Amino acid sequence: MKEIITLIIEDLLLPPCGSLILLALAYTIRKKYKKTANIALITGIVTIYLVNTPFLSTIISIPLIANPAIENPTNLNGAEAIVVLGGGLRKSASEYLGIDTIDGNALERVRYGAYLKKNSGLPVLLTGGITASSTSEARAMSNTLKNEFNVLATWLEEKSMNTKENAKFSWEILSKEKIFKIVLVTNDYHMQRSVLEFESVGFQIIPGPVNPTNDFNIRLLSFLPNGKSLNSFKTYVHEWLGILWYYIGKNL
Repeated sequence: MKEIITLIIEDLLLPPCGSLILLALAYTIRKKYKKTANIALITGIVTIYLVNTPFLSTIISIPLIANPAIENPTNLNGAEAIVVLGGGLRKSASEYLGIDTIDGNALERVRYGAYLKKNSGLPVLLTGGITASSTSEARAMSNTLKNEFNVLATWLEEKSMNTKENAKFSWEILSKEKIFKIVLVTNDYHMQRSVLEFESVGFQIIPGPVNPTNDFNIRLLSFLPNGKSLNSFKTYVHEWLGILWYYIGKNL
């Protein structure tokens, strides 16, 4: 429930919903508070434009995406296990005869986890609990890992509901096995927050970013709005808010 409430608040405050609220406010108060209405109108229009441009999503992603790809998957600098974070489920996927399966982000992570496993021989832990489905993310990832990549996971962590709990419950499993140094597999934009959470419980981390970005060039086309940029903007802002909450929680 906490995660759902957080997402609702984000959607209400961030563009485009937040911008539309500003435009509605501008229209409502335009006669009585003309100056304030003009400010709200301009702010709403400008923010709707900016959040739909590659320019803004690129700018806010640069400090967030800082981990390069692993150069040698056969030598992982003393890592003792590979931990793959869940990335979402598709409930009752009709093309898979109605079973619950992983979505695109999770599939990318599982595929890279399988690649690292086959090259390094390290055991794999899959982490992700039950959300809107009766199947845990870890279980669905395990099925895909086995059936599509012929790789078996050694451990499934099926209780976590967020990144903080991914770290907490993974530590409970791996610390009992005397495993403290891990390769952490997640999307590049999610890596910084994940490293903070996993290091906070005691792990030593070797980042294993999926789809690492190295093109941050600003071009003329970067100022043309498109729908993909809005999704990227919201993803990056969600990560920045998660990092902010991490530090707030740490200092409370």
